Amino acid sequence: MLRSIVECVRCVRGPMAFPMALASVLAAAVLVVGGCSKGDGKAGGDDRDEHHPHHHGDDPTVGPHGGPIIEWGEHKYHVEITFDRAKQQATVYVLDHDVKNPEPVAVVSPTLKLDGMAELIPLTPLPLEGESTEKSSRYVATNAALGAAEEFRGEVSGKIDGTQYFEQFKESDAKKADDHDGHKPDAPTGDEAP
Repeated sequence: MLRSIVECVRCVRGPMAFPMALASVLAAAVLVVGGCSKGDGKAGGDDRDEHHPHHHGDDPTVGPHGGPIIEWGEHKYHVEITFDRAKQQATVYVLDHDVKNPEPVAVVSPTLKLDGMAELIPLTPLPLEGESTEKSSRYVATNAALGAAEEFRGEVSGKIDGTQYFEQFKESDAKKADDHDGHKPDAPTGDEAP
């Protein structure tokens, strides 16, 4: 790409040669040095950054249940995912803005996609007390693959109010944050028996 720019600059002559050359070099630098592209958790472009969950500054990376936190949209929804290998089960919690309490929402077609697995694993609402299956803060999936010993990586997706959301997660993100902070996550909130 840089070679093409240099060739174009050689072709340009006259009073505009230097400004055009400078603009070309700056454009190339922006493209080359662009850095990490963080998705906003919405479908649209292919702005997914593989295994780079979307977090901002002081947002917690570990949820109240000990799982990694991901975002759907710009601070719109905070989602925590936990795994119970003995039950071959994954639980997804939708949390409030402070990432501490349940936030019931109507999620259409929530799914879990594990890396290395072609199958989408459907998540079913398992409402906490006072919630309904139409508007829940807890969604559960059971699948033999969820009993595996290795670290889970993948994507959680679902549609809320007509907008499709998705975001990558790494199970180890919660473990790293917990080790770094030197303490366990806050006590879980709500009814915990899935």
